[in-house]
Amino acid sequence: MGFPPLKGYSKIKVQATAPLQEWGVEMTKKLMLIDANSLLYRAFFALPPLENSKGQPTGAVYGLINMLMKLLDQYQVDYAVAAFDLPGPTKRTEEYSLYKANRPPTPFELRSQMQIARDVLRAMGIECIELEGYEADDLVGTMAAKAAREGCFSWIVSGDRDILQVVGESTQVIMTQKGISETTVFDAAKVVEKYSITPSQIIDLKGLMGDSSDNIPGVPGVGEKTATKLITQYGSVAGVYENIDQLKGKLRENLETYKEQAFLSRRLAEIDTQAPLPLAWPPATLKRNDKELYRLFKELEFNTLLQRLSLADYSPVEVDTVSSPQLDEGLFAGPELAVMLLEGAMAVAYKDKPLLLVGEGYAAACQGLEDFLAQQGTIYTDDAKKIYRFALDRETDMQAEVHSCQLAAYLLKPGSNMEIPHLVRAWTELGVEKGETSEQEHLAAHVSLLPQLWQNLKKNLLDNAAWELYQDIELPLSRVLARMERTGIAVDIRELESIGAELEAKIDSLEERIYAAAGTEFNINSPKQLGEVLFDKLGIPPVRKTKTGYSTDAAVLEAIHDSHEVVPLVLEYRQLVKLQGTYIHGLQDLWDKETGRVYTNFNQLVTATGRLSSTEPNLQNIPVRMEEGRRIRRAFIPGGGYQWLLAADYSQIELRVLAHFSGDATLTDAFHKGQDIHRRTAAEIFGLALEDVTDSQRQAAKAVNFGLVYGQTDFGLAQSLGIARKEAASYIDAYFHRYPGVKEYMDQIVAQARKDGYVTTLFNRRRYLPEIGSRNFQRRSFAERTAINTPIQGTAADIIKLAMVEVEKRLDEAGLVSRMLLQVHDELVLETTSEELKRVAKLVVAAMEDIVQLHVPLRVDVKTGPNWYNMESMKD
Repeated sequence: MGFPPLKGYSKIKVQATAPLQEWGVEMTKKLMLIDANSLLYRAFFALPPLENSKGQPTGAVYGLINMLMKLLDQYQVDYAVAAFDLPGPTKRTEEYSLYKANRPPTPFELRSQMQIARDVLRAMGIECIELEGYEADDLVGTMAAKAAREGCFSWIVSGDRDILQVVGESTQVIMTQKGISETTVFDAAKVVEKYSITPSQIIDLKGLMGDSSDNIPGVPGVGEKTATKLITQYGSVAGVYENIDQLKGKLRENLETYKEQAFLSRRLAEIDTQAPLPLAWPPATLKRNDKELYRLFKELEFNTLLQRLSLADYSPVEVDTVSSPQLDEGLFAGPELAVMLLEGAMAVAYKDKPLLLVGEGYAAACQGLEDFLAQQGTIYTDDAKKIYRFALDRETDMQAEVHSCQLAAYLLKPGSNMEIPHLVRAWTELGVEKGETSEQEHLAAHVSLLPQLWQNLKKNLLDNAAWELYQDIELPLSRVLARMERTGIAVDIRELESIGAELEAKIDSLEERIYAAAGTEFNINSPKQLGEVLFDKLGIPPVRKTKTGYSTDAAVLEAIHDSHEVVPLVLEYRQLVKLQGTYIHGLQDLWDKETGRVYTNFNQLVTATGRLSSTEPNLQNIPVRMEEGRRIRRAFIPGGGYQWLLAADYSQIELRVLAHFSGDATLTDAFHKGQDIHRRTAAEIFGLALEDVTDSQRQAAKAVNFGLVYGQTDFGLAQSLGIARKEAASYIDAYFHRYPGVKEYMDQIVAQARKDGYVTTLFNRRRYLPEIGSRNFQRRSFAERTAINTPIQGTAADIIKLAMVEVEKRLDEAGLVSRMLLQVHDELVLETTSEELKRVAKLVVAAMEDIVQLHVPLRVDVKTGPNWYNMESMKD
C-alpha cells in the first residue's frame, strides 16, 4: 500500500503502543547503528564525482543518505545512531604505531563532506557520536552491546567485515556490497555459512591472517584458508597455541616465531564494546526535521531526494491567530469544513490557510461549529470522537457527516511502526521542529491539509477493502464512545474508602509477617534491599542480577516462590500495594465530587488487534483473579435515577470465532449443542464421557482451549498448568487429534501470513506481520503466534464494537433512559432502572447475539445487581 505525496507535509511515524509482552515473548525496540566513516568511504569511491553549483563535493553524502533512506524505509527502527572517526591517535595506534599506517590520507573532497554528512544525518533524526581515541566501530559495537542489555534489537550498517564479530541474538549486520548498491544481512547463522566460523571467532581469524587494509600483521604465511581451518579446529588463537604440538613444518615454525604478533593482531582486530559512550540511553526517537532537511537538500541540490521525501516546494506554513469575536461570515458557511479541536482553542482551514482561534475568537468559533454541525455538511478532522463529544456537550442535534483521518490511518496500519506519510496521529507527541511557533500554532498548521489527506486515506481504505470497517464499525463507534466517556460511571466513595482501609490493614499485617519471616526490618518496596535480604541474608540462590544488584521482579519471585516462606508474602504484599495505589488512591483522585462519577478514556487507535483500551483510569484492567481486586468493583454503582447495573458478557466468543474460522466439526457440534466447551474438550482429550470429567481435567482443557487460541506452545502450557513439558505436549497432540480442523486452520493462516505479509479479521481488519519471515526464531515464532491469534481476537473485538453501535441504536429508538457505561473486552456494562431492567436485558441480548451470523451461535450471559460486584444471573 502506498500513499501519494502531498506537498508541504511531513512523514510522521506512528508509534506502536501494543503490549510489549504476550505469552512471555518480549517485543523489543529497534535500533539502526551506522558506521558512517565506512559507508562514506565506500560511497565516495563507488560513485562518480558529484558536486553542487558552488563546487562543493556532495557524492559521498548523496550515496550515504540515499542508501540510509532505503534501509530506514525497510527496517522501520525506533532509533538511529551514526558513529564517526575523529582524526588523531587511537588506543590501537598507541599500542601499534603502524596500525592503518599504509592508508593514504583522506581525500580533501571526502573530508569536506564529513561535516555535511553529520548535519544531514541529524536533520534526519539520526544522532551522531564520536570519541577521541576510539574508532567508529568501537562506538557502534558498544552501542550494540548496550542495546542488547536494554532489550533493544540492533541492525549495524557497515562495509567493514570486522564488525561481524559483534553479531549476536539481538544484533545483525547489514553489510554493503558492490560499493553501496547491494546489502547482505548477517545473523550468526549467515556468518557461519559464509565464513565457516562464528562471529566471535572473526577476531581470532584476524589474529592469525592479519588484515592488510588496516595493516594488522597477523602471522606470515597464514592466509584466510589456513587461519579458518585452524580456528575451526582449535576454536581461537589461544587454542591454536595450546595445541601447537599437533602442528608441523613451516606453519608451526611461523606460529611459534610470531606468537606475540598473533596476539597483538587479535587485540588490534577486537572491537571494544566497553567504550565510554558520549550518548545517553535510550537515544532520541527517530524524528525528522523537515524544515532543516529541506534547507540542506536545497543547498546540496539533492532534488531527487527532495521529491522522494515529499519535501518539494516545502515551506513552513504560516498560521493566523484570531482572538477577536468578530469572525469572517464565510468561515463556517461552506458545505465542507476542516477543523481540529485543541485545548481551549480551535484550528480551522479557511481559504486554504490555517486559522488558530483563541480567547473570544475561540468562543465565537464554538458557536460557528455548533451551527455547522446542526446542518448538512462534511467535516474533516483528526479525531472524530472530539467532534462528537463537542456536539454532546452542547446538546446539538448533529446532522453533519464527520471523517477522522487518524481513524482511517489507524485502520490502514494498526499498531505498526511503519511510516504513514502525511499523518500526525498523536498531535501532542508530534516532535518535529516547531521553530518559533507555539505548540498550538504548530498543530494548527496541519489543519488545511486534512481534506486532501482524507481523500488520500479514503482511496487506500477502498483499495484495502477496509471502507466498510471504517464506515460501519469504527466511525459510528467513535460517537458511542464519546457518549460513554461523557456519561462516566458512578462510584460510591465511602465504599471505596472502606475497601481502602481494609487493604491498608492487610498491607500492615503483611509487612509485620514479612519482617518476622525475614528476621529483619527493611524497605520492602526497595528492590535493592529486598534482594539483599532474599539472596544475601536468607541465602536463596539468585536467579538474575542487573547492573544495580539482584533482580527481584515478579518473574524472579515466582521462580523462587517455594524457596522461603517470605517470598509468597512479598508477592501478596506487592499485589495489595498495587491495588491500593492504582485503584483505591487512583480512583479517589479522579472521582468528580459534583457528579459522584469517574470518567475513563476509551482508546480506539492503540491496539494492533482492534480491541479498545481504557485509561485515566483504566477500568478494563481491575484485577478480578484475586478477591481483593474483585471487591473493588463493589464501589461501582448505578448513578442517580438508576437502580441497577447490568453486565452482558459474550460467552467464550473467541472459541466460537475459532470454530467459525476452522470449521472443525467437533468444536462446532459442541457449540450447537450448548455444551460446556471446556468439559467437552476434556472429554475429547482424555477419552472420557462428559459426566466423568473431573474439575481438574476441565481446568486443564480450559488452559488448552485458550492457550491454543493464542498460539501457545507446549512450553507455555506446561508453565501455566505447572506440569511437565512432555505432558503438556501430549495434551496438545490429543487436542489436535480430536480437533483436526483447528490444526488445519492454524497451519493455513500462518502460511497465508507468510504469503501476504498480513492477516485479516472477518471484517477485513488487517494486521501486518513484517517479521513472519524473520531468520530469528524467536521473532518469527512470535509473528506466527500473532498470525493465529489476531483473526480470532480481532474478529471478537469487531463483533463487540458492532454490538455496541447496535445497542446504542436500539436504546435510542426505544426511547429508554438506560445507557452504556463501560466495555471490558467481551463485556458491556450498563446502568438501568427497575422499570426498564427486563426490557433492556432482552434488548441487549438480542442486539449482541444477532449482530453477526457465525457458523456457531453467539451466546450472551446477563447479570445484574446493585453494584458491579454483587451481581446475579438473570433468568428469562
